Amino acid sequence: KMYREIGIIPYEPISPEEAVITISPEEAVSTIGPEYNYHLIDLPEKCAKMAADLGCVDGYKNLSEFYDHIGSPLLSKMWNARYLVEKDKWTKFQNDRSLHLGVERLFLEREVENGNSYAMYELGRLYEESNKYMYVYEADELYKQAAKMGNLASMVKVGVYYRDGKCGYRNTKDAEEWLKFSAEIGSVEGMYEYGVFLEEVEFDAMAAITWYNRVAEMDANRRAEVMRRIGKCYKFAEEPDLKQAIEYLQRAVDLGDTEAMRQLGICYENGEGVGQNLNEAAKLYIRAVELGNTKAIVNLA
Repeated sequence: KMYREIGIIPYEPISPEEAVITISPEEAVSTIGPEYNYHLIDLPEKCAKMAADLGCVDGYKNLSEFYDHIGSPLLSKMWNARYLVEKDKWTKFQNDRSLHLGVERLFLEREVENGNSYAMYELGRLYEESNKYMYVYEADELYKQAAKMGNLASMVKVGVYYRDGKCGYRNTKDAEEWLKFSAEIGSVEGMYEYGVFLEEVEFDAMAAITWYNRVAEMDANRRAEVMRRIGKCYKFAEEPDLKQAIEYLQRAVDLGDTEAMRQLGICYENGEGVGQNLNEAAKLYIRAVELGNTKAIVNLA
């Protein structure tokens, strides 16, 4: 492709000097790849065939254009026909998630047949991330199978599926059973999800706070989100503690949580736990919006 673009006779190797004269070094790196380091560019036929052999669809196209360029119409048509076939396959490959899972899926399916609970979890996760409703049920079955075999991550997933009704129905009893069990035996993810269950399903804010605090101690990556959830729990507890709510929301804000910025802004706007301060509320909303929280736009309106 490079030979055609820079107008050099295809049978003659290009020296580094000629390449730099014809195109800039930056263009050469972006077009050919930095691994060439401005060394000789190989013949286009050889490069295109290598690309095609490695599964690059455009390799077939480049071969067709190469033979057309040197005056071999029959070879050009042959490779163009191959390109159209491979392009159609690639289009189907992109549109079908089940094919897109590729080699990894095939490997995991084989391991699932061998009773590997970790493979069950990983295959379930691939199905779940496909964003196709039909695969949710397959993921659910794999998680349940792995959970019964003692896979801790799958136990959490089963509990979340029951809690959130991901398969079209909720089962709070089973959700609590799986999430509480996974939390009690040491899963940090289980502690977090069980905290969410207590907060949003059982409305037991103080119990949720206990588990959130444990998560904050063990998982630094979740600390900001957990601080915000604790602040929300104190605010909406049966016996609210607005002072504590503001303190934890501020901690989450300091850690960069944009939803905490919005919620703390609401407290300043309404004078909840702090003196009413519309300017401070606006600053928090604007900061949240600038960091990508679109819900804060409504608060600014």
